[in-house]
Amino acid sequence: MKKHVKSQLLIGLGLIALSILLHYVHVLMFHDVHHTMIFLVADIAFVPLEVFFVTMVLDKILEKREKAHLMEKLSMLVGLFYTKLGQELLEMLSNSDKNIEQIRDLCQVNLETYEMDFKRAGQGMKAHKHRIDISKVDLIRLKSLLDEQEPFLVNMISNPALLEHDTFSDLLLSLFHLREELEMRKVSGDQSQMKDYHLDHLRIDLNRAYRNLSIEWVDYMKYLKEHYPFLYVTAIMKNPYDQRQADEIEVEIMNHYYKTHPKTAS
Repeated sequence: MKKHVKSQLLIGLGLIALSILLHYVHVLMFHDVHHTMIFLVADIAFVPLEVFFVTMVLDKILEKREKAHLMEKLSMLVGLFYTKLGQELLEMLSNSDKNIEQIRDLCQVNLETYEMDFKRAGQGMKAHKHRIDISKVDLIRLKSLLDEQEPFLVNMISNPALLEHDTFSDLLLSLFHLREELEMRKVSGDQSQMKDYHLDHLRIDLNRAYRNLSIEWVDYMKYLKEHYPFLYVTAIMKNPYDQRQADEIEVEIMNHYYKTHPKTAS
C-alpha cells in the first residue's frame, strides 16, 4: 500500500514539474510573462469546475450505467440458478410448507390480466411464516440434488457480481450450509431412524433456505415479466404456489395472448 502511494506521489510531482517546465519554455519563447500568468491562473481557476464535472457528473453517469449492466448480468445468473436448481428446490420445499395456504393467493397470476401483484407478493412472502413439515421432505433426494449441483453452486457464489446482491448471496450460503448439515447427518428414507435433535436442526436450516428461496423467487418472476415475457409464461406454468393444472394455465394464457395480439390468431 505504501509503495503504491509513493509511486502516485512521484507521478504527481513529475507532472507538476513538467507543467512548470512547459510554462517556463513558453515564457522563453514569447517573452510574455503577463499573458502566461493570465492563462495559468485561468487554468487553475477552472480546475474545481473540471473536478466537479468529472467526479460528480460524468463518473456518476458511468457508474450508473455500469451498475445497471452488472445488475442485468446478475439477474441472468439468478435466472440460470432457478432453471437448473432453484425451481426444483422451491417445488420440493413448498410442498412441505405447513402454512402454504396463507400465501397461495398472493403468488398466483391472474390469468385474465396476465398480472401478479409483485409488491404484495414480496411483502407477503417476507411476512410469511415459513414452516417446513420435515416428515414430507425427501431428505435423500434433497441431498442428492445439492450434491449433484455443488460445482454449479460453487461457480455461482464465486462470481464477483454477487457482491451487488446480498439476498441472493444469503440464499446460496443457506443452501451450502444445508448441504453441509445433510452431509453430517445419517440421512435415510426412514426419518424415524434419525435422532430428534438432528431433525430439529435440519428443520431450522430447511426453513432458512426455503425462506430465502421463496423471497428471491418473487423478484425473479418480476424480472421475467418485465424483460422476458416468453420465459415468464413458462414460469407461470411451473409456479409451485399455483394448484391449477399447467394445461389449464396454458390455455388461459394463450386466450389472453390472442386477445391482445389478434393478428396472430389467424
